[in-house]
Amino acid sequence: MEHSEEIYYIDSLALEAPFLLGQYLNTLLFEYETAPVFLCIGSDRVTGDALGPLVGSRLAQYEAHPPCGSKKTGIEVYGTLALPVHALNLNEILHHIREYHPDNPVVAIDASLGVRDHVGYLTVGKGSLSPGAGVNKNLANAGDIFITGIVGPAGPFSHFTLQTTRLSTVISMAETITKGILVQRSVSPSSPVTNQSREVFSPVRRSAPAPSGTCSDSPAEASDSLEWLSQNNSPLSRRLRSIYR
Repeated sequence: MEHSEEIYYIDSLALEAPFLLGQYLNTLLFEYETAPVFLCIGSDRVTGDALGPLVGSRLAQYEAHPPCGSKKTGIEVYGTLALPVHALNLNEILHHIREYHPDNPVVAIDASLGVRDHVGYLTVGKGSLSPGAGVNKNLANAGDIFITGIVGPAGPFSHFTLQTTRLSTVISMAETITKGILVQRSVSPSSPVTNQSREVFSPVRRSAPAPSGTCSDSPAEASDSLEWLSQNNSPLSRRLRSIYR
């Protein structure tokens, strides 16, 4: 589904998942001088395929009504529950983005199917998505960077898998992705991952083993996100503590 040299896997249920995703995304966007456009692909007509629109709606809601004391982040979003980006309008939306955001990197977000042990994981990497590949649809590639949520196992009954995916699973993953993007937008885009921050942002393994290719050093466990952050005293951790306090 993804065209990438290196793919990071993050357990979406890990307490640190939003911070991991935000930091990896920040690193992937380091080479770009312009802000990203978020392309959230999918349809709310199929539960498992609603991941992208859920993320898009949450980002749009945050941008329209930021929490008290927070500034608008200037997030550009295409694909929400009200205005989804799907197979029928994907080419039109891609053309629109190329016309109005020619110099902005596009972060494509979509649900995906994978091996059973990876269900519940997020993937993030540099490259494009092939939307619909998991259900044998041939659509245009989308994005310069991708984020996917593995909502179910791939197999001969992919359509049925997407239709019967639990809504709670999709909502949980959408929340994690949204928080990760907000972390990225809050952290300075001018600094890539350093050795110090790699110690903070190392993927956590829970029920499933860490997939091949995962950047994994020393996993950290904590009772909640703020407690986990308080255990690390790097400049990046201090910045994130100020965001989430």
